[in-house]
Amino acid sequence: MNYKMILQYDGTRYNGWQKQGNTKNTIQGKIEEMHCKESLSDLYECLAGRGFEYAHNSYIVNLAKVEGLEKNVALLPFGIQLNVSRSRKGQFADALITFLGERNGMV
Repeated sequence: MNYKMILQYDGTRYNGWQKQGNTKNTIQGKIEEMHCKESLSDLYECLAGRGFEYAHNSYIVNLAKVEGLEKNVALLPFGIQLNVSRSRKGQFADALITFLGERNGMV
């Protein structure tokens, strides 16, 4: 099974993108330090309650990055569109509504 990871970052805490000999505090250095040996369901358990939700059996979405939900498609920045499976749509929509309400102080 293949996984897709979309990285977005504020680089002000790092010394550039490319790994450098004098520091490991680069984006590439941090990525190389990460080792994900967990299954997607194990990763989801770690992220539960932190603004992440299954949109499909193949991926988990950061709800803070969702700009909209149209039918079975989650709209993300830069025109990225992710299909939300029919079996996950209700749970995903509920989680998104709860997340947005909490973020905006409405829940």
